[in-house]
Amino acid sequence: MSEQPHRAGRIELVGSPASAWTRLRPLLGSAAPAAIAFLVGVSMTVQTMVNSRLSHGLGSAIYAGVVNNALGLLLLVTAASVVGVPRRIARQVRQGWKPSWWQAVAGANGGLYIAGAAYAAPRIGLAMVTVAMVVGLLAGGIIVDRVGFGPTGRQPVTAGRALGVVLALTATVLGARSAAAGHLRLDILLFIAALGLVTAAQLAAMGRVSAATGEPLVAGALNLQAGLALLVAIALLTHGATPPRGWSAPPFDWIGGLFAVFGSLGVVAAVRRIGVLRLMLGIVAGQTLGALALDVVAPLARVPVTGFTLVSVALTIAAVYVSGLRRA
Repeated sequence: MSEQPHRAGRIELVGSPASAWTRLRPLLGSAAPAAIAFLVGVSMTVQTMVNSRLSHGLGSAIYAGVVNNALGLLLLVTAASVVGVPRRIARQVRQGWKPSWWQAVAGANGGLYIAGAAYAAPRIGLAMVTVAMVVGLLAGGIIVDRVGFGPTGRQPVTAGRALGVVLALTATVLGARSAAAGHLRLDILLFIAALGLVTAAQLAAMGRVSAATGEPLVAGALNLQAGLALLVAIALLTHGATPPRGWSAPPFDWIGGLFAVFGSLGVVAAVRRIGVLRLMLGIVAGQTLGALALDVVAPLARVPVTGFTLVSVALTIAAVYVSGLRRA
């Protein structure tokens, strides 16, 4: 009776735990950064709601953005100082590191988006703000990954990615269907979409700074600093040193910067692992669910939640999944 040859230590049975782990490991390895991207999207929606309330209290979306970025920057700088980041960055600067000009100014777009979304949400609803942002994010994500701006370099437009984009765009159209009749403001939608497109380059810049320095806090602080500088300049030019309604607002409305910190750190943690396009899709899923929940529980505008909205949520989550499928 002959023996079947085999290599010691290489025996794997079909369906064994070892082979199952081999198949699951790539999926589990990307699950954590995908979950982070999803939570970043949720936090962005909550941040928009909080800043919209503050915008109403202060009488200025620009000053609401200033407060948001100032608080976020203060928290990041404090955390960085506690863990010794300034000392390590000073050493890297002496050794020749410095951010490129586009990495240094990319965060200015973040400030504009915060103020723009705070202005738009009460006028067209959180769901419609998300729709416009999604279109811009998806277009920007494909461009950034294709050109190679992100820390993962050039990423091919695979069948899974293409299908993910189609599903996400379909989801946004369905989500907008019921709201568009009474709340369609093309000028606001186009402005938010343009900010979304540039946001993809902004996130890529944060990822590159984090990869070059090994310090996510630096990437987040650089991002908020650029946005704060632009918003302060606009606020001083348009309103002077004081918001139109003064500085009085409920305590909860001042905490938008907390979500900005989480978003900044979450982005730099996830983008290096899953690329800009998949990061965008994860954020889109979080924004969609977050906007759906808030439009039901605490709507900022009278935008109905219909069956189309629920289908759009399911399609957006499906888009996140299929975008991660490997090429055949």
